[in-house]
Amino acid sequence: MYQKYKAYFLGTEDKHAHFFEIAASPYDSMFYSDSKVFGNGEHKIHIIDQFCGKRPALFNHEFCTNDDELKLNFWCSITLDSNVVSLLHELVTNRSEMNVDQHDATHEFLRHLTEVNCDYSPIFYVMESFFKSDEDNFYEHVPKVLSSVLKLHSMNEAIFLKDGVITPKPDAIKYYCELYNSSSLDGCGLHWAQRIVKDIRDTDVEYKVNLTYASLLKMVLIKHADNKGIYKKSEEFENFMMDELGIRLARESSLALYYFSNLAGKFINTQANMAFDVAVHDLKATAWDLYLLKLPEQLLTPNDLPELNTSYVATSEVKLYEIGKLFDIQHLAYRTDNANKGIPVLSFDMLDIENKVGNTTVAKLMKRNEEISFRRMAKENIDGIHHHKLESLINDLEIQLSYLCVKHT
Repeated sequence: MYQKYKAYFLGTEDKHAHFFEIAASPYDSMFYSDSKVFGNGEHKIHIIDQFCGKRPALFNHEFCTNDDELKLNFWCSITLDSNVVSLLHELVTNRSEMNVDQHDATHEFLRHLTEVNCDYSPIFYVMESFFKSDEDNFYEHVPKVLSSVLKLHSMNEAIFLKDGVITPKPDAIKYYCELYNSSSLDGCGLHWAQRIVKDIRDTDVEYKVNLTYASLLKMVLIKHADNKGIYKKSEEFENFMMDELGIRLARESSLALYYFSNLAGKFINTQANMAFDVAVHDLKATAWDLYLLKLPEQLLTPNDLPELNTSYVATSEVKLYEIGKLFDIQHLAYRTDNANKGIPVLSFDMLDIENKVGNTTVAKLMKRNEEISFRRMAKENIDGIHHHKLESLINDLEIQLSYLCVKHT
């Protein structure tokens, strides 16, 4: 593996390419060797490992053309889903009123984060809240939740581990007040929210979520259109992504196989007799869930070398955990001269699909997907659909969905 990359960099002198080998990495993870579950009751919190229990191995020009070892500083972060952030907020502000199972799972989860001294981030919660709510509602609720997260970040860890009590640490509070230019953690929560909003206004987060939402709409329409088999349905979906979206989405491609095999369960639970507004709400929520699963590969970048962030998703949604465990990031190619975009190669557990449709069909699906991947890689420029055209496409797909929902009510 090393010789392959060394030959590439010596032959090209390419200083912008960075290759992260994950599944083939010779290094065990410094953080999680597998996914973890917290809580023994009905309510649980899960940490999803999408790195195959490995520490990513980085190959770039510096490493492959120098005899010196590339010194990297890996750190672990946990990206919290919105439900987990809300549970942590409840633990801080309304602990006595929490459901027993929710309390125990949340407390156990927080204890784990404290023991391993792991960073945990509410950034996904803030992004989802910002794009889903109006500004007044956002600033009424989100700063309070961020204030609770800061109270957890600034608590006395030793007291919490010994007695389970959240006790402030003055030096930590002073640090956050200086960082966010405020006299209290409540004010810090507001300023933190404002900073995040300023940053995400200039991102393409909403566009990426809408690409997934459009894909999910098309999945539902294809599945309910006729009784074609999984091969024909997935072929129609692949053509939709390439012809309409102009881009092939890896997780959505694999999830479509799962969905067309009737294995997605409640993760995509849109039925023909559902109310239209409920169907739209659920599909948009699923689009955000899939975006959350993509954050670990987006956060693993060479932009801050020698610092590298190995991030894991934490969720309290069982179906998201089950779907998330099916994906592994095998490899990540990254160019710092191409808008800082990483291109992941994912593996997807096909065992349940094979049990459902047979190994012959699965072999045909995998062969076709491999051919599609090679064709896409051969293209020099791949441009996704323009965001205005994407909005029009979504409107059209929603109209078709409304006919489906109304037709069977």
